[in-house]
Amino acid sequence: MEQTQRENPTDYQLASAIARYVELDDVHLIDVKASLLVAKAEMLQLSVLELELGRSMACSMQKDTQVISVEAKLKADIHNQNDGRAKPLLSINCTYVLNYKFMAKGAPEGAELQRYLDAFARVNGVFNIWPYFRELIQSLSARMSLPPIVVPVYRVSKEQEAPSSVTEPSKGTTKAKVGGQSNDGDLRAPTRAKSKNRR
Repeated sequence: MEQTQRENPTDYQLASAIARYVELDDVHLIDVKASLLVAKAEMLQLSVLELELGRSMACSMQKDTQVISVEAKLKADIHNQNDGRAKPLLSINCTYVLNYKFMAKGAPEGAELQRYLDAFARVNGVFNIWPYFRELIQSLSARMSLPPIVVPVYRVSKEQEAPSSVTEPSKGTTKAKVGGQSNDGDLRAPTRAKSKNRR
């Protein structure tokens, strides 16, 4: 596996050293919980909602099988935008596992390998799981007879372009629209936006 010549490689440089040798083999949902925390009628009366997104990524590699596993814990909390977000109106939590076949020899060992894997989870893991997460949120909201919740497409995080020594942790929280796309021009994970509840 090639190593970047930069003294402080970015997450993308570290992740690409892994990504060029992998194929996504399996994606499966292992846990999901959706909780409507107020009466549906109360939620439908609100004119402006806010969607808060969170994620936590973990990555490991089974040396004997050459399989890289990413565990993605994702959440979506819906708040009344005018209520100071005291507590969510709707909370959805899920966990996915993504398995990749690693098709190369000579991977780094120990802490050096984990550094590459952590970057791979933050970059490729999030990017690969995001369409599944978006579909799950929209599907669950429809099954609960609520207006469709459209999670924005995943965008590049500025922190991931910085040297890995100062990169973001595996956990992150962002804001996004309910029922629309982010209109923020920054290239980052879905960011602050607001949208009216569609009835």
